[in-house]
Amino acid sequence: MEESGYVASDEGVNFCEDSRRQSSPMGRGGSAQQSRGRRSPAGRAGRRAKNNARSATETPPTKKGKQAKRGGGKKLEDNGEKEEGGSAPPPAKKGKRKLEEELGAKGFGKSARRSSSVGTGAAKKRSKADTVDPKVVKFWAGWLANPPQTMAMTTHLNCALPEMWATEEGAKYASDCREEMDVCRLIGTTTLQFQVSPEKREEVLRKLSADVKAVRRDVKLNNMVETGVQTWNSEGEPGSSRCITIKRLLDACEEGDVVANEECKTLLAALHDLIKPDAAGLPWKPQPLLRVVCPLQATSSSSSSSSAATASSSSDTVTVTAFVYIRRLLFFLIAYPPIRKVMRHVTPSAPVRPTVSLPALDPPLFLSHDSFELNAQPPDYRFSLQGIMKSQEHPGYRRAVEPEGLNLRMKDYQLQTLQWMLDREALEHGLNSLFWEERQFPGGGVFYYAPALGELRLERPSDIRGGILSEEMGLGKTLEILSLILAAKQQKQKQQQQQRRRLEQAG
Repeated sequence: MEESGYVASDEGVNFCEDSRRQSSPMGRGGSAQQSRGRRSPAGRAGRRAKNNARSATETPPTKKGKQAKRGGGKKLEDNGEKEEGGSAPPPAKKGKRKLEEELGAKGFGKSARRSSSVGTGAAKKRSKADTVDPKVVKFWAGWLANPPQTMAMTTHLNCALPEMWATEEGAKYASDCREEMDVCRLIGTTTLQFQVSPEKREEVLRKLSADVKAVRRDVKLNNMVETGVQTWNSEGEPGSSRCITIKRLLDACEEGDVVANEECKTLLAALHDLIKPDAAGLPWKPQPLLRVVCPLQATSSSSSSSSAATASSSSDTVTVTAFVYIRRLLFFLIAYPPIRKVMRHVTPSAPVRPTVSLPALDPPLFLSHDSFELNAQPPDYRFSLQGIMKSQEHPGYRRAVEPEGLNLRMKDYQLQTLQWMLDREALEHGLNSLFWEERQFPGGGVFYYAPALGELRLERPSDIRGGILSEEMGLGKTLEILSLILAAKQQKQKQQQQQRRRLEQAG
């Protein structure tokens, strides 16, 4: 098989069987009409005359000379040297790769151009990824200095709270994804810690905080006339830049890019559960119920080592500050475990009125039928109805003063029960203060959270007083209730007398 020729041109190195034909302006890919124009009768006559003149002066080429002519693309006389027999030696045969390398070094060749362009493109991509937009950095610096109390979900900017946000009409608008209800309110912050190798720290953080493409699409409502607006992707994330997302951080833990403890993984899973849009069994359009903002500039790193003797075990501890914003429809979930898991780790951004707890007697006087301890049960046990009732059992209490008017003398445990009932009825906010915290929004307004229930409310819990007296038969429950009636009546009389004295002293 004959050696293929080559032609160096601006288009690169072209390998073909006939280098002279390939070097024409049209090459092998020229059109038939243009080829016929170059091979006109006048042109063929001129070429025949030139070939005849050349054959009269040249030595007939040998087979090797012909190959050399095709391989080198030059006349034999151009070599400048002749053999003893009068013919010039054929030029040295160059391999295909060697010719390509030589031409590539001079700036020709497809491979040289391709490698150069690929390298330039990769460098551009890397430089673009590494380049930090100063406007974005400035934005997050100002954002962290004063986090919005009420935030527009799409822009992360402070916005006015709609007047109907806490009303039933606002809830209806939120369930339809109306744009005027696409706001969220700050309730607090939490910290996420994970371990990462120092060599991969920058790469991992860049991957976690990669840009999220902004989304905006219409949502058709049931009336088929009005539409809502969806401004988040399938993971419940709106457009953002240099902001770590919960989904990416959770995936990084599963893939082994970062290492987090089980408590952090549980928190990430609960956050993702509330962020990811899901309408299974819910009477509203799929949408996120939380917005968690984790600016990359709110992260800090510290070096740590599990063993001072081995440097290979060293790692960086990365702490991410997450700002938790709540959306309107989250207040409609009843006894939902992820809410309890998230709220347990949130540091409130405003004052909190905690739940009330009545002090227990130590050592206990009463024993429960259940032989197990409440703290020894699984975490979800406290979340059940049985666990809630169990948490309100009292093993004993301080003794009350026996009220006047009883013909029987009360025993010690009966006096303890009396004081326990008096204190429960005297709770400032009723029995619900044992279950519900009152929390404030930083921008004003309050909401209520039941830690034992994992439930949020905007409405104030009802003011209910009383309780359940569930002692064994024969322990004197009737006497305890009668003593409670007498004691409450006497306490009211004493309060009235004290108030009358204060008025007399003031007058």
